[in-house]
Amino acid sequence: MKMVRRLVAVMCVLGMVTAAQAGLSVGGKLWYVSFGDDAVDSALMIGPKADLSGENVWLSGMFLFGSTEAGGEDIDQQDGEVLVGLTLSLFDIGVGLRDTTWKEGLRVGGQTEDMTIWGPMAYVGMGNSFGDSPIGWYAGASYMFMDMGDLKDAQDDLKSMGINEDITGEHYNIEVGLSFSAEHFQATVGYRIKKFINYNNKEELGDATQSGLAASASFLF
Repeated sequence: MKMVRRLVAVMCVLGMVTAAQAGLSVGGKLWYVSFGDDAVDSALMIGPKADLSGENVWLSGMFLFGSTEAGGEDIDQQDGEVLVGLTLSLFDIGVGLRDTTWKEGLRVGGQTEDMTIWGPMAYVGMGNSFGDSPIGWYAGASYMFMDMGDLKDAQDDLKSMGINEDITGEHYNIEVGLSFSAEHFQATVGYRIKKFINYNNKEELGDATQSGLAASASFLF
């Protein structure tokens, strides 16, 4: 927890430095998610996003929510993150926190419970315009390298289900696509994939991979 507190403190300090001479953009993002497990229906995730950009420092955050159906049960899903980073000559780098929650998404002993995975993440991204055109391209990848959520505390319950492997929520996100930029408006459309790296027992837990079309639109102030 000390690492998390230090990370939050650094993000707050950098956020204040950024806000001193920042450009603010506010808008929304959507992600039409298909799941690797065929028993889970696709879901439309939608929610707000915001960015503060200084000369070299930036701060961004988003929160998506939606609902899907699995095994005849409705499951609400939430996906949020906050990042602080630096713009270098060729690419952006950042650190932050990500939180993913499935309401009643973990089945233990015949009952369902809320499941949240969260932890620190690292980010790298790049993009550019096509010449003088307002249209460009972008690519970004992030890695949540430590799960500090419910799965970490549920290992005994998972072992009682016959799952003897450590099942935790570390994962990576990759998104690539096209961008449009005008004086007071920005938009993107691309493809986003979220891959969990410790879901080794797919027969018991299903494939938790999520992927699909992603789009955003923001107004610049």
